[in-house]
Amino acid sequence: MGAIRLFLAYGVLLGHECDTARNVQITCDASWSLNIIGGRSVIFFYIVSGFLMSYVLDTKYPRTKAGTYQFYKSRFLRIYPLWWAMVVFSTVTVSATWLHQSPLGIVSAIFLFGSDWLVPFAHYPSQYFSFFPIRTEIGWTLGAEMTFYLLAPWLLRSDRLAFAALAGSLAVRIVVFFVVSPHAPAFATYIIWSYFFQPSTFMFFMLGHLARRVPYIGAAGAWPAFAILIAAVWIVSRNDWGPAGDWFRFNDYAATVLFALALPGVFEATKNNRVSNWLGDLTYPLYLTHDMTMSALFGLWGFVGAPGMTFANFAKSFSSPYTTGVVFFALVTITCLPVALIVHVLVELPLRFVTVRLIAGLEALVWRPQAAAMPVAQPAASGPVANADWQCRAP
Repeated sequence: MGAIRLFLAYGVLLGHECDTARNVQITCDASWSLNIIGGRSVIFFYIVSGFLMSYVLDTKYPRTKAGTYQFYKSRFLRIYPLWWAMVVFSTVTVSATWLHQSPLGIVSAIFLFGSDWLVPFAHYPSQYFSFFPIRTEIGWTLGAEMTFYLLAPWLLRSDRLAFAALAGSLAVRIVVFFVVSPHAPAFATYIIWSYFFQPSTFMFFMLGHLARRVPYIGAAGAWPAFAILIAAVWIVSRNDWGPAGDWFRFNDYAATVLFALALPGVFEATKNNRVSNWLGDLTYPLYLTHDMTMSALFGLWGFVGAPGMTFANFAKSFSSPYTTGVVFFALVTITCLPVALIVHVLVELPLRFVTVRLIAGLEALVWRPQAAAMPVAQPAASGPVANADWQCRAP
């Protein structure tokens, strides 16, 4: 599962790299990530999140107040230490003026909740990202994830509520398609309602959860699961299915269903694979740092120059535009991955360790009279359940 998540982060990276490539007149092709690029990658991330949160709530956290608290604490430890490090780093180095804005924007950027609503509706119909520190704008997807985490202990433990959430979100999505329309000149508005508007994307979280609830899917075994996964990848890579002009086409919907159905078997086959889990550990830091890294390559900080232009000039030395694009993307990716690894080892893990200790200290103060009744705070244990709990990054 970790390799899948890293591939999805790669799709997000490619989407942002394509914007950079166009600025330097270099070709970029969505087929380099099998058409799972940008917003599509985010949607597939939502499915993975739905599956993994369903798994850990069913296998690790009891249906008690203490169990729900431990679930929220694990999500806090996974998301916020590195996110806050990115916010502080951006604020100190390039965007101190970010603090000169409304309290609502500051609070949303720091704590993420509500950020996925500010982006589409604060300056509707234009998208608004300026309340985030520079190159942390991807945090709006974490806002959507955090809302899902908040609701998960109730939604995912009731099939009735889960089906209602899926059906309601699907209904919203159908209404958006027919009322707003994916065609010009309404396309920009359609993106807001079909991508940024969480009620129209919440169905994908539910899809990941409900696929795990299909009895025969998890028992089918690894080979059928990987066959379904390959079919999903093939279908999503087709770019000629209708409706024309839509950013999420009929083949994408078919692929999401197959992808969700493949996850239980794929997870069972890979949950104890150390390489896969290690690759998964790089997903979140790559997801958060790649945009900052690419901006640094192209002059975000003047004192380091613009080494990315060296990459661009070298890539352009090849006669084929396609080869130029591949070389340029490879150089950018090769730069982003080591940065993500360094951030994971030197920033994310130490911050998480310190945060675990701080929370344990606070728990001791708050619950000292009830210490015997509370579960002891421990760092995540090893094993398949722990791996699932710590695998999910948010988009």
